[in-house]
Amino acid sequence: MVFQLFFQRQEWQNEAIDNYYEVVSRIPKLSKFNDYGRGYPDISAQSASYIICMGSEYWSVSGTSCSCPSVAGMFALINDIRLQNGKPTLGWILPVLYNLMQQDTKYVNDIVDGTNEGCSDDNNLGFSASVSWDPVTGFGTPKFPYLLEALLEL
Repeated sequence: MVFQLFFQRQEWQNEAIDNYYEVVSRIPKLSKFNDYGRGYPDISAQSASYIICMGSEYWSVSGTSCSCPSVAGMFALINDIRLQNGKPTLGWILPVLYNLMQQDTKYVNDIVDGTNEGCSDDNNLGFSASVSWDPVTGFGTPKFPYLLEALLEL
């Protein structure tokens, strides 16, 4: 969450972040993060046990090196389908995603349980997952068919 120290919270995030503060009972000490900074992540994705093929061997790999390209691939496919339908590519999508995901939960698998580890001088209190946006999983993992349908209509 280092980026929060340098980047201001965006207007289109206010409702989601303010809602998070209303529904969680405990957060880390304010001295540990900038509560006026940009909230991260926006969405999340599975990052464990991807099967890849290198040469003729298969491997199980994990991490953001798996999840990030998966999500990027979803948006690349949506852009491709938009182009095939005579529409422009999406461009800066985050304000639109926040608007969609705050309106209806059908666009994501909302992850509502779990925490990230906090600092030892704060009793290891990290952030908790919650309903809707949270600083652990964002809005959750995207549901491609619903996002495609909504973003194709734009």
